[in-house]
Amino acid sequence: MQLLVTFKNRFDATIFSRALNKEAIQCLLMPTPRKLSASCGVCAILDVDDLDVVLQRTGSLEFQAVYKVRDDDYDLLDLK
Repeated sequence: MQLLVTFKNRFDATIFSRALNKEAIQCLLMPTPRKLSASCGVCAILDVDDLDVVLQRTGSLEFQAVYKVRDDDYDLLDLK
């Protein structure tokens, strides 16, 4: 499953990416699609099998929203 994570600022995106890469979860930072957010120009994209593992490894890190990538569309995931 491919996920896209948005952030409030570039610093949070960088910390998130480093934390996942340290845990051997490949994470790529890229420009945020404008239809998702105008607040921060950077998002993280990752391929994962288990979202819960990602959430456990990034528990205290800040992010704005998580979307499931589907072709050229994005489904907002309710994580609450």
